[in-house]
Amino acid sequence: MKKLFALLCASAIAACQSGPRHPNRISGQLDSIPGDRLLAFVVNEDFTALDRVDTIRLDNGRFRYDFKYPTARILTLFPDGEGTREASVQGAIELLFIPGEEAVLGGTLKAPRFDGSAFFKELDKIEQQLRSAVPNLEEKYQKLLEAGASQDSIADAYTKEAEENLKKQKEIVRPYLLAHPDKNISVYLAAKYMDTELLDCFDRLPGHIKDGPLANFIRTTSTRAREEKARQEVADKIQEGNPAPDFTLKDHNGNDFTLSSIYNQGKYILLDFWGTWCIWCIKGIPSMQETYTTYKHRMEIVSIDCNDKAEDWKAFLANNRLPWIHVRNDGNPDISGRYGIQGYPTKLILDPAGKIVKISVGEDPKFYEELKDLLK
Repeated sequence: MKKLFALLCASAIAACQSGPRHPNRISGQLDSIPGDRLLAFVVNEDFTALDRVDTIRLDNGRFRYDFKYPTARILTLFPDGEGTREASVQGAIELLFIPGEEAVLGGTLKAPRFDGSAFFKELDKIEQQLRSAVPNLEEKYQKLLEAGASQDSIADAYTKEAEENLKKQKEIVRPYLLAHPDKNISVYLAAKYMDTELLDCFDRLPGHIKDGPLANFIRTTSTRAREEKARQEVADKIQEGNPAPDFTLKDHNGNDFTLSSIYNQGKYILLDFWGTWCIWCIKGIPSMQETYTTYKHRMEIVSIDCNDKAEDWKAFLANNRLPWIHVRNDGNPDISGRYGIQGYPTKLILDPAGKIVKISVGEDPKFYEELKDLLK
């Protein structure tokens, strides 16, 4: 009887120790944070938009935040440094928090440690593996910039290393996901590190995880992953040397314009995906005006307005001298999606037969020099 009683007591103690000591609490000690407050940016319960910003008091790096939401949320903790450079380089901590869990944080905003409930203990193990295996590119390239290197000179190297880092991260996270499809932490790790591969990861989740407290998170991230996968498939087809997808859109006078109607007329075609709301698009207009004035006998420009109200677009055209073809992408059909546009401005040069010669994302002065060389 004594042995049975002792065994029951030990089991009860173990059960108590395995659960959160302070459920619905985020607390800890963070080092090297300027100011006396943290800001917690909290997304809504559908994980589609920012819901609110909470303020957390800091006392020599120590803090406590009571989670009062009935559903899972993502919180991102930032230092409240009122825009100072010291605050901007401190980093931030993202937490997927489920009601009933406990998170105890340590370390720094850039290199946090996680403790508390089992969810965060598991997260800490994986994050430490990743941190030891994958170099911190932000710190490396920030030092190069501070030493005087230009952004242009390091951009390609940064992109290449970032792609390699993503591969390494997936190689570390993937075995964990395969071994633990029945854990909520696997949902978060898949969403954070696996890109569109998370769709396969979510397919392996058991019903009690899919329908559990992270159901909304799974639904929203799955939708975004499917959209990104579709964009990638389109982008694979929108390559230099391939034919540009044809389209018909309304111009600013309400008339139909079909891209292929200006093929085979001996002129190169510049497709310009832009918007009046886009600062860099507007900054590029003088260069487009200059190029068109000089080479209009050798080229056509088709500016495709995106994400604007029709009245704003028409007002801009009425107040600015832009003497080329203008059409508006109203989303039906979505020509931006058909071209895999992911940033504005995006410009494509087509040869007279409608094949893609060059793709440029962003506003780059070198683009116009290359265009002029082609038109000479």
